Amino acid sequence: MGRAFAQPERSSSIAGRVVNSVTGAPLHRATVEITLEGRDDVRGQAGTEGDGQFLLRALPAGRYRISVTRPGYAPMNYGARRPDAPGQIITLGANENKSGLIIRLPALGEVSGTITGLSAAAMNPTVTARPVEGTISNYFGRGGTVDRSGDYQIDGLIPGRYRLSVGYTVLPRLELFPANANVDLNRRYTSYYPSTLNFHEAVLVEIKPGDELAGFNIAAQVPAEAMLGIRILWPKDVAIPKPAPGTSLATLILQTRPTGILEDLYVGGQSIMAGDERPVYRSLVPGRYTLSGTVQLQGRCYSAREEVSAAAGAPTVELPLQPCIDLRGRVRISGAPALPAKLTVSLRSLESAPVNLDRSTLQPDGSFVIPGVPAGRWALALSPLPPGGYLKSVTLGKLDVLDQPFLISPATPARLDILIGANGAEVSGHVQEGIATIILAAPDDAAASIPSRYATTSVDEQGNFRLTGLHPGAYRIYAFDDIEPGAWLDANFLAEYRAAGTPVQLKEGPGPAVILRAISGNRPAAKKGAR
Repeated sequence: MGRAFAQPERSSSIAGRVVNSVTGAPLHRATVEITLEGRDDVRGQAGTEGDGQFLLRALPAGRYRISVTRPGYAPMNYGARRPDAPGQIITLGANENKSGLIIRLPALGEVSGTITGLSAAAMNPTVTARPVEGTISNYFGRGGTVDRSGDYQIDGLIPGRYRLSVGYTVLPRLELFPANANVDLNRRYTSYYPSTLNFHEAVLVEIKPGDELAGFNIAAQVPAEAMLGIRILWPKDVAIPKPAPGTSLATLILQTRPTGILEDLYVGGQSIMAGDERPVYRSLVPGRYTLSGTVQLQGRCYSAREEVSAAAGAPTVELPLQPCIDLRGRVRISGAPALPAKLTVSLRSLESAPVNLDRSTLQPDGSFVIPGVPAGRWALALSPLPPGGYLKSVTLGKLDVLDQPFLISPATPARLDILIGANGAEVSGHVQEGIATIILAAPDDAAASIPSRYATTSVDEQGNFRLTGLHPGAYRIYAFDDIEPGAWLDANFLAEYRAAGTPVQLKEGPGPAVILRAISGNRPAAKKGAR
């Protein structure tokens, strides 16, 4: 006979109300979902009644999170102060019926205005409202179109701070280019509110719940032109045949991006037929650029990468294609007998068109090979780490790349060595005074400049928290009642709260238990042009 397994008793429930965050009015037909902590699968779902009430029934004991969605409103988690915050954990015992939960949803906002300064040569103008990093997730960005009068409207905006921009294509004057040149006609420019081409000079616009903002006009700018000629040097050891009628050869995708700038200033790619030796002319905003390209020829990967200057005139630079490399390495672990099952290593491009290389599964001895890595700047991704584990060291040859991207070139023979620490530092504690939604562990030593060393978690209903998998070192632990995501990466912002943080020195394994007091962190870090 088969063996019977006991099923968890489903005898508990959670009840509450969903209301408008500003008016307190009940919200009908909102969808309430409950998930177990650390899981994505929904364990229960309910709709709200006319009075905003909901009831989640037949739940087993456990630790839960509750999320709510409704058309016209921002999604929220129970206990959160902003849409993409994790909220509070609800601990539910057997035969326990919790009630009285209040979840407040902020209404979506909109912004409108007029685009001025677009010439007759400007085509396909589109407007975008993109959240400012450190307020809400980029996922909540929205776009819209511009009508013939230049008017636009962007609705469905989550409350937060945004950069408004208009993007448009301007056709180049063909007489600027040599005859029979390979010309990129897609000159896409972006102007930011109120009238600048500089991403960092944009005036920020704050959207509050239910706002209907008007009069946010953007004056489109057309920059001074800089010409750049690019001659592709195809590999001499590869015979590139003439294409048969009706067929095409492999093409090189040439990418152009301003050097050192990652915020939505990607210029774009252009397909170039294999073997085409004509210079490619591009019309660009003056400045430094990274040119990169990848192509498959006769089953082999070739790539190129150069940093160049685009200025007045039409200088021609050479972009030699060389074989991509097979990146070899090894993963080891300290503090555990074996590596986690199904551990994979992958790379993410930081400068060409967004590319993730196929993951490489480890061999029994921890070795791996990521084939066909093009030249460029890359970031390492390793998953899944063991529970409570952390990246202890990452080296490319003799170069320490633990907390920074690394450059791959055809001349990179070095091996990527990765060491996992199975027993990361831990800290736990309790918020004794006030109500906190975010616990922050901030490095208090030289690692303060490394974003990946910061860690956050939420608290349960009793104010308890636990952080695991930290890199050993000096930290300050903060309990914020509310804080904008990423605001702690602004050194000036966090310095204001230094005295309120509890200093701890963490080693591998369990650390001290700390008692915290909630502090207000909802004052945003000063940013230029905040409105």
